Amino acid sequence: MKSKFHKKLQLQFLSLVMILSMLFMQIQIPVFAANNQTPVQITIFHTNDMHGHLLDAFNAAKPPVLTQIGSDYVAAIKKSVPNSLLIDAGDATQGASFASISKGADVIKLMNAAGYDGMALGNHEFDYGKGEMLSNVKLANFPVVSANTIQNGQPLLAGINGNNGADFIKTVNGIKVGFFGITTQETIYKTNPTNLTGVTFEDPIATSKAEVSKLKGEGATVIVGIMHIGNDPSSSPKSDDIANSVNGINVIIDGHSHTIENKEVNNTLIVQTGCYSANLGRIDISVDATGAVTANENMISAAAATAYTPDPTVKALATEINASQAPIFADVVGRTNSSLWGGTVNGQSVARLGETNLGDLVADSMEDGGKSQIKGTSFDGIPVVSLENGGGVRDSIPKGNISQGQVTTVLPFGNILCLKQVTPAILYQVIENGVSKITGQDLATGVITGADGRFPQVSGMRFEYNPLKPALNRVSKIVLTNADGTDKQVLDPKDTTTKIVLVSNDYEVAGGDGYTMLAGLKDIGEGNSLDIITSQYITRLTQQGNGSFSYHSSQGRIKAVSSYVYKPYTATVSVINGVSKVANTNVTYSIDNGATAQGTTDSNGILTIKNIPSGPHTVSINATGLAADVYINDLIGSDTAADVIASLQVPAPTSVPTPAPIPISVSTSAPVNSTNNQTTASVKNSVIAKLPQTGSPIDTYSLVLIGALCVVLGIILLRYVQKKKVL
Repeated sequence: MKSKFHKKLQLQFLSLVMILSMLFMQIQIPVFAANNQTPVQITIFHTNDMHGHLLDAFNAAKPPVLTQIGSDYVAAIKKSVPNSLLIDAGDATQGASFASISKGADVIKLMNAAGYDGMALGNHEFDYGKGEMLSNVKLANFPVVSANTIQNGQPLLAGINGNNGADFIKTVNGIKVGFFGITTQETIYKTNPTNLTGVTFEDPIATSKAEVSKLKGEGATVIVGIMHIGNDPSSSPKSDDIANSVNGINVIIDGHSHTIENKEVNNTLIVQTGCYSANLGRIDISVDATGAVTANENMISAAAATAYTPDPTVKALATEINASQAPIFADVVGRTNSSLWGGTVNGQSVARLGETNLGDLVADSMEDGGKSQIKGTSFDGIPVVSLENGGGVRDSIPKGNISQGQVTTVLPFGNILCLKQVTPAILYQVIENGVSKITGQDLATGVITGADGRFPQVSGMRFEYNPLKPALNRVSKIVLTNADGTDKQVLDPKDTTTKIVLVSNDYEVAGGDGYTMLAGLKDIGEGNSLDIITSQYITRLTQQGNGSFSYHSSQGRIKAVSSYVYKPYTATVSVINGVSKVANTNVTYSIDNGATAQGTTDSNGILTIKNIPSGPHTVSINATGLAADVYINDLIGSDTAADVIASLQVPAPTSVPTPAPIPISVSTSAPVNSTNNQTTASVKNSVIAKLPQTGSPIDTYSLVLIGALCVVLGIILLRYVQKKKVL
């Protein structure tokens, strides 16, 4: 006959068996998982530096070609791969007029609809102010993270929507994927400093090391850094530096430099899609049973995206938002007979490297606005000069009618006109800072490198600098100019008494882009927002020109003077119609609206133009009844058919018709001289990480069961010991 003790022991044993059964239903033991030799696949789609370009855009080719991947296509592509993720590396909420009209809120709405799973904070997320940035983060249905953006001793975004503001983990097909965000320290001068009160940006390398350790400690097998850092030569650190300094990062989804990246550095795959939604990145990660992690990048171009059917729900939302904005941006403010260059052209940030005609026009409008501002005051009659940072000239304007929407896209930040009184000595400091990030000039080709947003576009003056000299010791001459551009007065860099009015924007005069020498100077006036001032100036130019105006590609306001000897160059241009090469075809072309010349494309559709004066130029090409303008410039390496692509379209009408109210954000015109999108490539990442298991992660319910198991075992042992003592 069994004792009561033995009966209790049996009951406790049965309880243990039940708990174990429930536990084994919840988790998969590594022994079983190891028998599965099929690698686990994880797909991550990614974007960066969209700058408000979330709507579909097609060029005017026949048939039209998609040039900008809208959120409806992005959503469809994500849905085509079950359990895939969608990540953005920052600078999404600012830029195009579609974004600026709602201060980024409409961008977040579309990102929510498209199914984004996470985002890093970019420097331009702050451009509407810290409060607006935080509102946008709260609006997001996904975590927005930046581990190195700190306020009051913790991540700035901590606690918003229940997120920690630094990192997050997604479980995909049984694998924990850890993500952390890093924001460039350049934010301190690449947004208005007044937007950053109380905010600091900690060392990206040290923060990345801490995040890798933290995420691995939380069981992440795959580590992904979402980094708004980039690979621009003037940046420090670059994403390459982080990869070289931090072990254990499988993938860096990069942004900030507006470049295409697909490379392996220290066993870390670094990827970036360029900018403005021209491409969508796809990372395919494989984790095998031994813990080996392999990552490959395949870029999806805008043209390739059309193989998918746009998501109807997202498309309907985009149409609804866009329609509500249309009346604001449709108004025509003027007409240009010459394409105006800014933003990214041929893969180059042209206004960040040298003088552009759109930079000249914006600076001219600012100088004009400054003169109006001081008219009748004690500053009236003092020389007036202006400076607009090249990074603030965000897009190009093609030949033809100019709408308010286009101007707002070029100048999207809502910056206002600000006036300071300076001396020649201070002005030399200003221009020295403006060219301080230039990294050099190739003495064989003349190519200047080191694009940076602080590069000055100027009016009322011209300057010369030597890109081969040390930073802050490069400017040899600043000359005040007359209204016709001729020289008026050479300024003395030691002159600390002569008064000059410097017109700039509130971003620069607050110390942005490193212009700290302006921050402490007294404001002597403020004006309207730059997009309004520029629109009004364009309207006046159009009226003065009896319906249109032109701006030469360069007016000699900025000259790099080194031992390089400037000489004429030969440019090659790829001529296409849609996706087809225009081969063996007679074409006519002109340079800077000059005399018309004849040429013939070769079998690859390439037009060769010889004996071009060194510097930037607009080449206008006509073929088969279609036309295109392209930008060439030997001094930034933008003169080869690989980069310079003339995408033929129906030419702009010669008259000035009343335009239909079409918002620029979904213009059917192709981006002026936009390059073809790069296609797929792959890089292998062989970082090895030991898998804790390949089954489902242990969740809270399982932990409760384990705790109960421990309690039962403890009771059994205690009863057994007590019984032994009794016996």
